[in-house]
Amino acid sequence: MKSVTIVGVFDSAEVASAAAKALNSWFAWVMEASGDEMPPVFEDFGLDGEEWAWDRDSDTDWEETPMARAKGTSIRIQAWTNETTDMLQGLLESMGAYEVEEEEEVEEED
Repeated sequence: MKSVTIVGVFDSAEVASAAAKALNSWFAWVMEASGDEMPPVFEDFGLDGEEWAWDRDSDTDWEETPMARAKGTSIRIQAWTNETTDMLQGLLESMGAYEVEEEEEVEEED
């Protein structure tokens, strides 16, 4: 696994804050309750919840819950992953981020 930081820039601090809150709710749902119906966390962003109703075991390689933090108009998602970086970047873009980039950090021995 590698530690990945994905940065997304939004139009306003309010949108970035709402996006971080939605992402953290979604991360928790994926990790803890993905067998239950997905809450409408992305409704305010015009996204179809069914598209993002991921199953922890088959759709992610996450061992720890990713975390999203907003600061100003930016969001930073931190995750340990080898497989979901592109999908998380796509999710940020779908939520309205106009600039998205990955910052690679350290690799962990398997």
